[in-house]
Parts: sequence; C-alpha cells; structure tokens
Amino acid sequence: MTMKLNSAISPLRVRRSYGPQFILPPHNDSAPSSSSKQQEEVCVIAVLGFVTYCSCCDTAQRDLDPNDLDDISTFNIHVTHSTTKACFEDLRHSFPHRMGDLRSLYETQKKIGQLSGLYPEYSDCCVRICCCFTGRYETLNRYPFPDCQEPRYDASGKPRFHFQHLPIGPRLGALFRNEETANLHHYRSNHTSNQNHDKISDVFDGSLYRELCEQYVKAEGTTYSHKYFEDPRNIALGLSLDGFPIFSTTNQSAWPIILINFNLPPDIHTHLAYVLCYGIIPAP
Repeated sequence: MTMKLNSAISPLRVRRSYGPQFILPPHNDSAPSSSSKQQEEVCVIAVLGFVTYCSCCDTAQRDLDPNDLDDISTFNIHVTHSTTKACFEDLRHSFPHRMGDLRSLYETQKKIGQLSGLYPEYSDCCVRICCCFTGRYETLNRYPFPDCQEPRYDASGKPRFHFQHLPIGPRLGALFRNEETANLHHYRSNHTSNQNHDKISDVFDGSLYRELCEQYVKAEGTTYSHKYFEDPRNIALGLSLDGFPIFSTTNQSAWPIILINFNLPPDIHTHLAYVLCYGIIPAP
C-alpha cells in the first residue's frame, strides 16, 4: 500500500468467516476486561519498542536528559518483566535513599508519552465486533449489514465499545528523523527488478507491485495525477493478520495487526525494531 505520513489506516472490518470475533473494551469506568488488557499491553509494548529504539540512537543519547533515559530504563523494566503497579511503587518506597528520585508509574508513563509522542487512539465499533465506525461508516449509528443491527451508542449517548490502536504516522516519521534509518528506506526506490521477470528476489519483483506502479492512485472514488510508488519517499507496507493461540488449553486466540515496512532491506524489515504493531484483535 502507499501511505503518506499523515494518512490514516483504512476502515477495519472483520467478518466471522475469516476468523474469530473480537471483543473490545467497554467505554465506562468498570474494571478492564482481559480483552482490554490485551489491547493496552500491545500498545504499551509498541510504545516501549518505539521509544527504546529512538533512545538508542546517538542523537538521543546526546540530546536526552539523563533523567529521561532513566525513565526509559525503568519503563523498560516494568514492561519487560510485567511488574504490577504495586510492585513498581513499593520498589521506590523501599529504597528511598537510593531510589527516591524514581518517578511513580503514572508519572513514568506520562513521561514516556511525552518523549515518544505516541498516544493510543480509539475508534467506535459495533458491540458485536462486526466493524469499526470509521471511513464510510463514521456517521452511522448502527452496524450497516443485515446480520447485525446493534446500536452504536448506549442510552446516555456514549459509544458502547472502542477499539484501541496506535497511529502509524509518528513512528514512520521518527524513522526518517534518524539519518541512518532514513537512508535504509531508499532500498525500495533503488531496487532494480529482474528485467525478464523470471526471478523474484523481493516483493518488488512481483506482478502486483509492477502493475500498481503503472496505475494512478485511487482513493475514495477520486483518481489522482500521480502513480503508486512513483515518489521515492512513498512507503510500501505489508499487512499481516495472522492469529495465534493465547493458551494451549483453550481455543482463545488473538490477532495482532502487524505492518511490515517493505521500504527497508529484506534482511531487516522483519526485525522487531522495525515491525509496526497497529493494534490487536483480542480473543472473546
């Protein structure tokens, strides 16, 4: 797909025939469900990967305040080892003379948000988890398909369910603010396809990509004057929706929404530092 840095992900719709239903967190003050926790954990891990990667760059090491680097380290420990909030708070209170300057978990999370510029976004979705109310469905009050007519809002006018996701644009933008990774993104525009098309060494040798390069961009009924991928700065993203079982003893599964950045060389574009997790379709 072609994606500008300020563009949005296309509307999400999941049919039951393609995979299990997914439950999204209710928009109220009740205790979070396991599905809500799954989504929050994925977003936290994605933010951690993003801010940790950025902090490892030479520029970040030079420009970031030492306290900021300490916040990243403590947040890393919290996420990596799944420490509870109580454990995190007890640690700093148990050693006040050595760890008195350690921020609370709330303050640490807030600081990480400021450093990364990444904050979760929420999209209204059907209570039966049939679609998200985005794009062409944004103004609808009910699920638009015959097999479900559940209302979008409750009696008080609040959305009944939300889907939590992380924006892709800021993370792509951050990659281009680093000279080394920005240069790595030239791989797609510099790739030379085999002229006889008898050998495929990458996705850019495939017929679909070659056909797209000859077509003008079309979006929401509008045809634009430029073709797909004609600008070297265009980014080719691959979408993965492979599910996996959460526990071996149950049939519950989760479906991460993963984007692969094909502008990067094939030997690194599946490395964790470059894989973009947009969100997760959690188990019922």
